Amino acid sequence: MISNTTDNKFELAKELFYSKLITGAYLRMEEDYVSALDYFNQAIDLEPNNYEGYLEKSICMSLFNKPIDSIRILYEGLFRCNFSYCFSNEEREVEKQYFFNIFKGLIEEANERYEESLLLYKKAAELVPNGFYALFSLGFSLGSLSLDSGPIDATLKVKYIKESKQYFLDALEILQKSSHHSKYHKFYISILYTNIGWVERESNELSNESLRYYTLAANLNQKHIRAFCSRASLYSKQNLYSEAIADISTCIQIRENHVNHWIGIDTKLQQCIQQRLQKRQRSNNNTEEDDEEYIKILKLLDYLDSTESESLLNKIKEESEYTRKSKGLSLSQMRAYEKRLSDLYEERGILYLENNQIFESMKDFTIARVIYPLGSYAYMISCYTLINILGSVTRGMKILTKYETLISDEEYLRDNYPNLSRTDFIDMSTLYKYRADWHNNVATISTGDMYQDNLKKASSDEKMGKMLMNIGRIF
Repeated sequence: MISNTTDNKFELAKELFYSKLITGAYLRMEEDYVSALDYFNQAIDLEPNNYEGYLEKSICMSLFNKPIDSIRILYEGLFRCNFSYCFSNEEREVEKQYFFNIFKGLIEEANERYEESLLLYKKAAELVPNGFYALFSLGFSLGSLSLDSGPIDATLKVKYIKESKQYFLDALEILQKSSHHSKYHKFYISILYTNIGWVERESNELSNESLRYYTLAANLNQKHIRAFCSRASLYSKQNLYSEAIADISTCIQIRENHVNHWIGIDTKLQQCIQQRLQKRQRSNNNTEEDDEEYIKILKLLDYLDSTESESLLNKIKEESEYTRKSKGLSLSQMRAYEKRLSDLYEERGILYLENNQIFESMKDFTIARVIYPLGSYAYMISCYTLINILGSVTRGMKILTKYETLISDEEYLRDNYPNLSRTDFIDMSTLYKYRADWHNNVATISTGDMYQDNLKKASSDEKMGKMLMNIGRIF
């Protein structure tokens, strides 16, 4: 009777722990990192000596671009932990050595020392040949080595890719065959499919085998953002733009639910532009070019300068405070979520541009600028489109001037972006470099005062760009 009671308590504790861990993992896959961390913390609170809570939380921190916090959590886990449900009581000593090597390997990986992490993962795999975490980590480490930005021998790259895929396949097989893993780590199947697709593409960027794995991953978890983004990237390389746009649109819908004050911004913008087009038609004022795409873009840009736009954005700003407080987000966390949503609009904007859907592209880059005004890429592509595709130099340069005014407003930055990152400053510097290049190009076809004026502007922008880049480097 006592034994049965003890067994029941053990099973109940295990189920409760994994319910928190699994929920956190699925939230992590849809990139809702703050909510995911909350569940991982709940799992750790339930069982502060369990390796898996710290491991999954550290991965979440790493994906949330917080490598130092990720390393800290791993060290804390090494100090506190002494068991997991993956091992029996008789295997605790082996388990301790196994997770020591996994955790140390993840620390090396966080510091981008992939060869060192590889050796540690191999030690873990030697201790426990059917250990899921070691095989998964070996696959990831080898895949990362194949991406090494430095010079890498082609034969060695092929070897890394082949071995990486095999480790992922081995991990997948163990996960599916083990009753424990198939029940409590099922969420990893979609991740493994995506990773296999990733390494397949390293040997063939148009790989249909990659497409198959990405589709398996997306079908298994329809909120796995990385699976959809990866498949969209592959579709775009295959010139399947409608399919790529659909996948990025799915990612946008998922991300908008995390910062729901932005839900429907696309539709609202479309409606406002349509109203302006209808007014133009009623007025019969057709002095502008008859190109429908061009006129729609002009109406889009005019709308952004209007009081209607200001009213809409003020309303969204008010809603954003409710979103932030209801979700328990800090201002910097909400800005991080908004930046990722802005990035997805940029990605879709590029796809529209490549598919020659100019208005849709400009609309997405406009939304990207509205959601995260500090991201320079959307400004640069908007400027490029206006100048090089639509031939409107004045409007193109006006967009860059808006950005310059924005990032020069110290009070605005302090109140709205209290924790500017290294990436933000590098982003700002990129725009100044872009504008400097433009002025230099204009100078080459100019004479007299215009020549001198553009050289002077180019020099000023180059200096500002270098200054911002240097600030970014010391972050």
